[in-house]
Amino acid sequence: MFASSLRAAALAVLLAVVLCGSVSAAIHADQAGTYDWHKALVGIPKFAFFTRPVRKAQIYVGTQKNVIALLNPKTGDYTWRQVLEPADDLKMLSLQDQVLVSVSGNGSLHTRQWDAQTGLLIWDHEHVNPPASTSAAVGRVGDDVLLVAGDSISRLKGDDGTPVWTVTADSGATYGRIILHNGAIYVIGAKQISNLHEVSVLQLDAKDGRIVAEYQPPNGNVKSLDDVVFAEHGGKAYLYWNGAERAYRHALGQSAETEEVDDVFGIKESRIQNVYGSDESASDLVLRNGKRYTFMRSSDSAKYTFEDEAEPTESVFSSFKSEGAHYISYVRPSPSKKEIKIDLLDATEMKLVDTFSVPFDEQISGAIQKAFLDVAPSKDGKVPSFRIFAVTADGSIKLLKAGEVLWTREESLTEALAAEYVDLPERSLLSQDHDELDEQPQESASISPIERFLRRARTHVVKAAAYPQQLTKSIKSLITPPESTRVRNDLYADFFGVRKLVVFASKTGKVVALDTESGQSVWERYFDGIQFRQIETVRSALVKYPPVIVLVGQNRQAQTVLLRINALTGEDFNEDGSSPREVFPAIRKVIKLPVEEAAGRTQLISLIGDNLKVHISPSSAAASDAFERFAPQYHVYLTEGVGSSQIDGYTTEKGTNNKYELKPSWKLEFPEGEKLAALGSPSPAGSAVASLGRVLGDRSVLYKYLNPNMLALATVKTTGSFPTDSDFTSAVYTYLIDTVTGTVHYRSEHNGGGNIAPTVPSVFVVQKDNWAVLSYWNHGPEAALPQVEPPAPEEEVVTKKTVRKRKKKVSTEDNSATIPDAKGIEIVALEFFESSTPDQRVESDTFSSFQAKRPHVIAQSYSFPKRISAIGTTTTGAGITTKEVLLGLEDGHLYGISKRLLDPRRPVGAPTKDEKEEMLFPYRPTLDFNPKEVASYNLHVPKISHILSAATKMESTSLTIAWGLDVFCGRRNPSKTFDVLSESFNYLALLATIAACVLGIGFSKRLAERKKIKDLWR
Repeated sequence: MFASSLRAAALAVLLAVVLCGSVSAAIHADQAGTYDWHKALVGIPKFAFFTRPVRKAQIYVGTQKNVIALLNPKTGDYTWRQVLEPADDLKMLSLQDQVLVSVSGNGSLHTRQWDAQTGLLIWDHEHVNPPASTSAAVGRVGDDVLLVAGDSISRLKGDDGTPVWTVTADSGATYGRIILHNGAIYVIGAKQISNLHEVSVLQLDAKDGRIVAEYQPPNGNVKSLDDVVFAEHGGKAYLYWNGAERAYRHALGQSAETEEVDDVFGIKESRIQNVYGSDESASDLVLRNGKRYTFMRSSDSAKYTFEDEAEPTESVFSSFKSEGAHYISYVRPSPSKKEIKIDLLDATEMKLVDTFSVPFDEQISGAIQKAFLDVAPSKDGKVPSFRIFAVTADGSIKLLKAGEVLWTREESLTEALAAEYVDLPERSLLSQDHDELDEQPQESASISPIERFLRRARTHVVKAAAYPQQLTKSIKSLITPPESTRVRNDLYADFFGVRKLVVFASKTGKVVALDTESGQSVWERYFDGIQFRQIETVRSALVKYPPVIVLVGQNRQAQTVLLRINALTGEDFNEDGSSPREVFPAIRKVIKLPVEEAAGRTQLISLIGDNLKVHISPSSAAASDAFERFAPQYHVYLTEGVGSSQIDGYTTEKGTNNKYELKPSWKLEFPEGEKLAALGSPSPAGSAVASLGRVLGDRSVLYKYLNPNMLALATVKTTGSFPTDSDFTSAVYTYLIDTVTGTVHYRSEHNGGGNIAPTVPSVFVVQKDNWAVLSYWNHGPEAALPQVEPPAPEEEVVTKKTVRKRKKKVSTEDNSATIPDAKGIEIVALEFFESSTPDQRVESDTFSSFQAKRPHVIAQSYSFPKRISAIGTTTTGAGITTKEVLLGLEDGHLYGISKRLLDPRRPVGAPTKDEKEEMLFPYRPTLDFNPKEVASYNLHVPKISHILSAATKMESTSLTIAWGLDVFCGRRNPSKTFDVLSESFNYLALLATIAACVLGIGFSKRLAERKKIKDLWR
């Protein structure tokens, strides 16, 4: 009786949980920003203007990510930003008289005028047949805009961008600068001669664009047009440049006149130093003699020589001119590289205002590359306040003032090519710092077993006492918003495994570790001269061992560099005394092996050289021994990446000097015209798979084809250059290849598919377990490759029998797919099974690619209404949760599609009883866009190029991060939060139900006992 009462109580509690808890696929408005964060970035500035039009300073930037933005100097946030298309390369940004004009394009050329205060587009002029040039310049004549691009010069109306006149120079020079002086227009360019460029000058008539003069000044050989500086002196306009041995100047309009700067200013062996200005007016002139710098005032030749010396590559000058005020700043690092020195010169009075120091660690961000000065003059005679907008070597931007850094924007994240999650250690695991086991051998020998037991007991008591508080805190973290403004110094995992580190490595040499809970930076490092492309975790957090990552990059000598880093601190990892930095010759591929070296418990790294030599990291005897045992089962495939026409497979063997090298085992050459467009990635060994098969509606099982060596890839075959060409055709081909044997298990053609344009990649592949998803752009039937018609059959007598045979043949064999007569994104889902017949599988305890049979592949395609820029998938700890395919959309969103919608077994037509039992959705050729599945909700996350997911301790939750221009991190629950109580859960009702059940059980038990006693007395 009592047992049955307990069962009834348990069912009542479970019913209460189900009834009181509610879940939803979408989030509520008050949940936005609670469990996710967003870093809105602009990119590394190519052009910058620090202006003060009235009283309020403004910072305009044009960046390498084709973004134009206005930054607020107080906070560093952008007031507005305009994100151009990925292929719309920003060539020039000009700010003159508070008119903002941009020149951009790739194939086509657009000149746009923007409202400088709101960022709204005023007009856009597209140039017909633009020159193939990467240089451009903009000037202003009255309200009109002058545009120079290559050898073409145009004048556009300032109100609508309509061309007034256009001229083309036939000098062979490429022009990239406009100078307006005393009503004359000078266009400056350079004509390439061998490895140098010769300065070329055009003088134009402003009214009709007539070329007045064209000449090349003497001694005008420069490395590039960027070495030419325009400055005014004594009312004349001069060009200054550094020659091979001397510096020269040339007065514009005087074709045969060139002077040596040494003779003009009396400074021997002087060179021209670049000065960054607040606008595009004439530059200030600073001359360098060795490590000494002299400022030359343009009006009267007064000069000022700065006292401190610095290397030319470490010195940055900037100027500020506004309302009669004129200042020069001289920025250079201190000898310790831990701070910078700033000299502020009043150029009007020609006296030094003061020298200021600002904390600045070059190990974190590198040296300052560009600086732009803003000064707020003081009316009461005090020292004027100043700010410097600085761009550093790592790509970050900072605002500096005397004694402090006001704010920093980590724009190096926009150039991140790789990222890796790092699981934080449990408090009880990192015993190297926090446990009684951290003791020296001498101490261990002197402690008795009883003392050791007491130590262990005391530790367990302390942990037991802290556990209730830790559990309460973890539960509260799921219900209440995280404290995103506070950086937690204790780097430990939370109860649900949501808190991790995500380490970004960029091609600028910057490495940043962010806290996934708040988005705050935990540590940063800068490695000068290294472009990172890959990160591998070689050791997770273990007892007495911190997690270790390996950064893979390339230095200036084209050598491959491996750096071992403590993932928790960012410091070099050399625990065993070995060097944390290893340098190898040029490497084609870097692979993390499923093998550990015994001493440090770190996984081995294999590096494949251009000469097919195999290098192992770490370079130790223990690592070599471990690899030697693994070598017989080591198979590698190599390809030259996107655009290659073949893929090669290799095994390993010992070559000369007892070193391992690759031996060819197979080669796959794609058919003529096909080029590799996208590569999947096989699931790593040991990945969680919830089940080995798929249970059908009739309780039979289709067994999954779980081949760890299966590689999905896509190729593209095109004719013609652009989709607008009359002879343009395109097709996408899907391959499933075994990378051990080279066997092609599957190949399919998607006629009419391809990239949107040659410069816009649109073919993506993601691979997981026993399925893959492919996306591409469908150009429609007019772009389909011509099909080879079968030979015409011989004439035959038409009889009733032959008609019946023809009808039978058509009904059973004519199953070729038609090409949709619509242009747009198509998504193809593929799933692999061991057999087409249920309940059939290969009976074997081990898997071998040499004995594996060809899989049964089911595929289905869908159209999708949005353009895609990246693709990924969710990951969970046990693989039970339904997977979700994550898409980066070109309109700036992260979107999730449930794998159930991308099921290739969705029935066409009305589903059968068994298919309904299997809960299959009826097939629809279109995947509708559901706003509730936008992971980034109303946030604009443009140019997503990478998506990375990681498992948490909650099987329902996957941690996802997407980056490209911005960085967005959030949680995805494809099967809803089935293992977490919702925020609206009625805890009071649950407690009341439990209390009622307990009281009911007690009361029922008493009644049952009384009844039993009464029955015994009868």
